[in-house]
Amino acid sequence: MRKIRKCITGIVSWAACGILFFSVGACSRQADAEKVFKLPHFDASDESESYDTDLLYKNNSKFYGGDSGVIWVSEEQDAEYGGYFYQYMSDCGGVANPGSSAIDENGNRYWGHFVLTRSKDLNDWEICGAVGNGWCLKITDPNAWCNVIGNDTSMFFAPEVIYKPCDCTGDTCTVHGHDKYYMYYSAKAKRNDGSIEGALYSSATSWVSRQYIGVAVSDTPVGPFEMVTSENYYGDAEALDLNGYSVDTVNPQIMFERLGFGSEKGDTGFANYDAHPWFDEDGTLYLYFVKANNYSAIWGMKMKDMVTPDFSTVSNLVENFDAVRVLYKGSSYNDPEYPRHYDSSWDILDTWEDGTKNVSSNSEAYFKGGKVHEAPQMLTSRDSQGRKVYLLTFCPTGVQAPDYDVCWAYSYDPLGPYTKPKNREFSTVIGLDVNNDFMTNLGHVQFLHVDGEDWILHWEWTAPFGSVDIGRLCAVTPMTWIQDSRADFPVPVANGPTTVLQRLPSVASGYTNVAPRASVSATNAEQSTVKYLNDGLFVTRIGHSDRQFIAEKQTKITLTFNEAVYVRGLLVHNSYEYANAFRNISYVAFTLAEKPVWREGAQTECVITNLGFTKSAYNGDAQSIQAGAAAVATFNEIKVTKIEIFIAETDMMEEGKKLHIGEIEVLGR
Repeated sequence: MRKIRKCITGIVSWAACGILFFSVGACSRQADAEKVFKLPHFDASDESESYDTDLLYKNNSKFYGGDSGVIWVSEEQDAEYGGYFYQYMSDCGGVANPGSSAIDENGNRYWGHFVLTRSKDLNDWEICGAVGNGWCLKITDPNAWCNVIGNDTSMFFAPEVIYKPCDCTGDTCTVHGHDKYYMYYSAKAKRNDGSIEGALYSSATSWVSRQYIGVAVSDTPVGPFEMVTSENYYGDAEALDLNGYSVDTVNPQIMFERLGFGSEKGDTGFANYDAHPWFDEDGTLYLYFVKANNYSAIWGMKMKDMVTPDFSTVSNLVENFDAVRVLYKGSSYNDPEYPRHYDSSWDILDTWEDGTKNVSSNSEAYFKGGKVHEAPQMLTSRDSQGRKVYLLTFCPTGVQAPDYDVCWAYSYDPLGPYTKPKNREFSTVIGLDVNNDFMTNLGHVQFLHVDGEDWILHWEWTAPFGSVDIGRLCAVTPMTWIQDSRADFPVPVANGPTTVLQRLPSVASGYTNVAPRASVSATNAEQSTVKYLNDGLFVTRIGHSDRQFIAEKQTKITLTFNEAVYVRGLLVHNSYEYANAFRNISYVAFTLAEKPVWREGAQTECVITNLGFTKSAYNGDAQSIQAGAAAVATFNEIKVTKIEIFIAETDMMEEGKKLHIGEIEVLGR
């Protein structure tokens, strides 16, 4: 993504301006220049102008990606490669990064897959893969299960990378398999025609039945990642995994054929893709994935180590269509009458525990799903009793649907049983909204928790509401957690999608949202709504439109900090509805804790007047507005104890309407 030039560089000076006076409808403010100065700032009302890319970003629909795994590597974790987000990108599905042959330093041909890019801020990306021209997965064995060049068409997709830390003391790790990066990726196997000794994978004609999960390992996040073998994992080419099998490149590292298959119980085989490796707090590794044959559903299991599945724990977790729960039929955890890897060993239920049936005639208790459920990711929450709640997120449709979104099901155990909540809208983390005509097909995300902030790396189609996937584009959205009476635990909600200016992650800018530290008051307000001014939710979905601040005619909002904070920016997120939105903020006043180092004089207050709302975010003729958009100001750092925001009647989009505000963010430290 192209960096846009900054509008604020170095120190800005502003001459003393005598007496400041500005009218704000029924309110006026007059200040002595000895106490107040006008704060030089960038006003984001016209985004065609430059903006401070050290603090802000916007999704500009230019950078291709799709089904990518993304990790954050800190400098503490890796002194050489730390300080970056790494994005491992699919080779298919509309992504313009196909696998390519290459020649290594010894003149040997190998195949590179998964273009790797990195970014300091989730916004500007550069290619950095260590294999060939930016790829990161290196495959050299011509007999490898997924090296299908010359035999079939290659398909590599949905890579996810996870770091296995070292448990050793001291500076050197002495345990094989630790202090390394592991890639779990999906690929199509070549057809097993019996010509490769030891091959156990499928001989099916259909490529759907030949999808497998591979595991690769690297000492660094940039690669080269090489397929895990007994030699590079256990340190001995003759070593067996914890299930007693050799680990090699001939067979997929995650392969259910080792269990044997039968048809007497309706077993349909076990093609799988969309791997999501996840460490619980106790260090247990779980692998979540899609089981795909005639349909797709979310399954999971424990791992004994980074490459050995615990097949005895395999579980059906989230089913498709109208299913809301999945229960194991066995009388014990591993009832031999009901092998856990058989579809037929599970009861697929379309009723909740209270007996309510999941039918469209009951709109409040209806979770509409499709044939395909895919792209699992794990989040956790805590209920009112302090118990950990596992939120397994997934896409309840395939990528061809515009409402390709992300929902969650919940359980008190990482391997279920999971329950979908009543109402898909309630469980949607990010997805299509009636107020969104600019970005669709948002599913298959990567959740990131970095520096105390939550982010979602997601996708958009190049043509919103199109009918064919001709390419997906990279986008980023902040995420928050809210309390809702329909759940006994905080639930995740995206603050987006958006295409207008938003704040960068704090690991990139050095500034985070400090508004939650402030006590907030407001005049002419419905006092029960004041809490929504700094609750972390922008309000970008219709289901949350009742979580907005509401005021009559005009209001002065005051944020007071018990301890002074350093501030460099302000975002006032507008109403979800056009009729209740503002087009202008009459003034923002800052009470200074000390004189800025870049400012001469002894003023104790500074002001911004007539801060405009982003013009590109609303259409007066159509009376439409982009939810989540904000009035934005950035400026040189000041240290403040109080911020006052005044919005007058004359600042409203429509005369005589109540004012709604979604959220206030203060970029500070």
